[in-house]
This record gives sequence, C-alpha cells and structure tokens, in this order.
Amino acid sequence: GDADTLGRAAHSLKGSSGNFGAARMQALCADVERLSRAGQLAPLPGLVAQLEAEYQHVAAHLTALAAQSRITQTAAS
Repeated sequence: GDADTLGRAAHSLKGSSGNFGAARMQALCADVERLSRAGQLAPLPGLVAQLEAEYQHVAAHLTALAAQSRITQTAAS
C-alpha cells in the first residue's frame, strides 16, 4: 500500500537485475517504478505478481548456474 516505498524498491531491484542481465525482470521493475511514482496503483498488484514470478525464474536459473560452476570447478581440481 506504500507506493513511494514500492517505487524505491523497484528502482533498486531494476539496477541490480540489469547488472546481471535479467532484462525481463529489469523491465518489470521499470514499469512498477514508473506506475508507483505516478500514483497509478490499480495495475501494480498484477505487475508485482509478474515480478515475483520472474524473480523465482531468475533465482532458479542463477542457482543452476552456480551448481554447474561448482561441478566444473570440482572436475577441474
């Protein structure tokens, strides 16, 4: 219910997601940030739900990459 806090959080997450190439997550964050700062609250629950789903997708992908990296490092040792 706090659009200002949501906008700031989306802004921070937008930068972080962009740093590691999560383009869809970054775009969703940009939309959440823009709408929350404009006071357009009606579409936010749906966008936040999409963002949460994308976060889960990105987190699973990063976990798999980390596991693959550990396997590769172990095999090289």
